[in-house]
Amino acid sequence: MLEQNYLFTIEELSEFYPNQLWLTFSEDDKQEALKQAKVQSYPVARHIAYLNSLSVKLIKNWLDEFTKEVGIKEFPQIWQEKDRDSIWEFVNGTAITLGKTRLVILPRDISYIEKLRVPQEWVDIPTWAGHYYLGVQVELEQNWLRVWGYTTYEDLKEKAVFDPIDKTYSLDQDDLTEDLNVMLVTHELYEEQPETVKDDLKPLDEYKEAELFAKWRSSLYSPRTLIPFELWSALLQNDDSRKYLLKERQLNKIANEGFKKKDEIEDEIKKILHESFRGFRQVFRSQQTISEIIELIYTASSEDSRRNAIGVLGEIGQGNKEAIAVLSKLIDNTSDKETRWEAAFSLGKIDPENPKASIREARLLDLGISLQKNPLLLTIAQLPTLNKKMEIWLRVCTANEEERLPPNLKLTVFSDSNQPLGKIIESRKDENGQGIDDYLQKRFTESLGTLLRVDVTLNQVTFTHEIKV
Repeated sequence: MLEQNYLFTIEELSEFYPNQLWLTFSEDDKQEALKQAKVQSYPVARHIAYLNSLSVKLIKNWLDEFTKEVGIKEFPQIWQEKDRDSIWEFVNGTAITLGKTRLVILPRDISYIEKLRVPQEWVDIPTWAGHYYLGVQVELEQNWLRVWGYTTYEDLKEKAVFDPIDKTYSLDQDDLTEDLNVMLVTHELYEEQPETVKDDLKPLDEYKEAELFAKWRSSLYSPRTLIPFELWSALLQNDDSRKYLLKERQLNKIANEGFKKKDEIEDEIKKILHESFRGFRQVFRSQQTISEIIELIYTASSEDSRRNAIGVLGEIGQGNKEAIAVLSKLIDNTSDKETRWEAAFSLGKIDPENPKASIREARLLDLGISLQKNPLLLTIAQLPTLNKKMEIWLRVCTANEEERLPPNLKLTVFSDSNQPLGKIIESRKDENGQGIDDYLQKRFTESLGTLLRVDVTLNQVTFTHEIKV
């Protein structure tokens, strides 16, 4: 068992395990990796992308220097470098090629490492299979990583234990070789894919593919363990299909971020769809798919799942009468306020003139801070109620979701008689004076025809906006 011990420095640890490769990284390296990970659609994938982005950069840089030093003619390349985010969305691991030899690095940030765990995709998808598999431990607090052992494809297939539940091959530490130099110096590089891999995966027909897209575009986890491997692997090895599924999940993330500026959402959607291809979009918008999403709305096991399905319907149901009717009915009948708002947002997308749809607008706030660095948005949504009033939802946030609000930012709402409605909401700060809030928001109900004034204030500079209810 490899056990983390924070009492030792990396220099001391490398003396304990002299045959392992030890590399350090900086805070700037971590920030760069975090930036790379932002494109993923859910937290686990972002963490996978973070670890892989950090690890592959350091290991490739080391390989660059090592191959030059020992005279290896092949230069290391990151496999699928431009599309690696579509891999990290679903599977841990990154491949580096040396000529036709493929090394698969598998980073983890756990303290105890007993086994090398290899996702089935890196072994049993013919176009993905590696010749060597490298176990990598990443220590984020101490800013180092180590390659603690490697194995070959042949040994993995012969000695590893396959878990059909999480679809991974596991190999004990004792069955791994620690010294990476053994592989590189002896130049045991391959010319072809591993001999035992058979390229017999059948491509999916477009309707089966569209069915998988419809079912898994909105999930907040990887579907890899829930789809039969022959279907999942066929989808994943198709670069266009894999990238399209990622784009659809990014699209769904945008639709469920809370509210952003409507034009901003539409621009992001157009950007994503521009990179997709029309054939799958047409299939995805078919009546059969819309009906399946509607069924998910009615059969969802939780309100979160229901809201996810409602968000999907808002992206694919443009002008569809059944979709419009379902969302209208939800607005009238649901007792969950968040679900009602989600249905109103989606209805506004597929039937903008519908009287039950939410009315949304956004304003960029100029409060004397650098807009390039940290632009602020005031978003306003109005939703008709059953008693001829209007629900109002005000939200102040940064356009960059990774940024916190500056401290002491105030949100105040005044009635038409210039009286404050409710209390003033103010952003907080930590002991170092840094902001800790992601947003300020205020929700309330007002009568139709009311004129409201919204003030957002920072450092005695106030932005004012009037709202006609």
